[in-house]
Amino acid sequence: MYEIPGSSRCPVTSFLAFKELLNPDQKCMWQRPKSVGPPDGQPWYTNAPLGINTLGNKMKVIGEKAGCSRKYTNHSLRATTCTVLDEAGFANRHIMSVTGHRSESSLKSYSRTSDQKKKLMSAVLAEQMQENHAPPPEPEQHTVHDHDIESESGNGILENIPDNILTNSQEQLILNESNYNIQNSMATSSVQQFYFHGPVNFFNK
Repeated sequence: MYEIPGSSRCPVTSFLAFKELLNPDQKCMWQRPKSVGPPDGQPWYTNAPLGINTLGNKMKVIGEKAGCSRKYTNHSLRATTCTVLDEAGFANRHIMSVTGHRSESSLKSYSRTSDQKKKLMSAVLAEQMQENHAPPPEPEQHTVHDHDIESESGNGILENIPDNILTNSQEQLILNESNYNIQNSMATSSVQQFYFHGPVNFFNK
C-alpha cells in the first residue's frame, strides 16, 4: 500500500509508528506485548515472538474486545479485500496480485452483490417496465371547421368558375359512388371522418 499524505489513516504512517514501538532485539515483526505499559521511549513489546495460535486468533480476539456484532477471523481481511476491489471494478488478475490467489475461479466466492448495486439494478428494471407500459402517443387530430371550406366573397376564390359543369346525372352518379367508398372505408378502418356542410359541386379539370 502507498502513502496517503495528510491522512490519519495513512498505512505507511501507521506502520512506521508501529515499528518504533517494537523491541529492537527481536527480529520478528509480530512480538509479544508487555503486560504492563512501558515508560515513554521504551519498547512496547518483549524480546519474544508471538505463537502461531495467538496469531491465528488475532482478529477474533480483537473483534470480541471491540464488541463487534459478528465474529471475524484473519481470513476476513483477505475476503474483505477481494470484495472491495471487485466492487470497485478491478480485474481479477489485478486482485490476485494483491491477495495472492493463484486462479480466478478462487475469487468467485468473494464476489458479492452489494446493496447499492441491488438498488441500481432495481431502478433500471423499474424504469424499463414503465417504458414498456407507457400509453401510446395520441394521434394528431385535425378538425375541419365551416370557415375552412367556406370562401370569403372578397378573396375572389370562386370568381373564375369554369362553365363546363357536370350534368345532374353525372354528378349524382359520382356522389353515389363516393358515398359507397366512404362507407366501406369507415367500416374497415379508423380513418378520421370529415363532414361537409352544404352542397358539393364537381368540375371537370
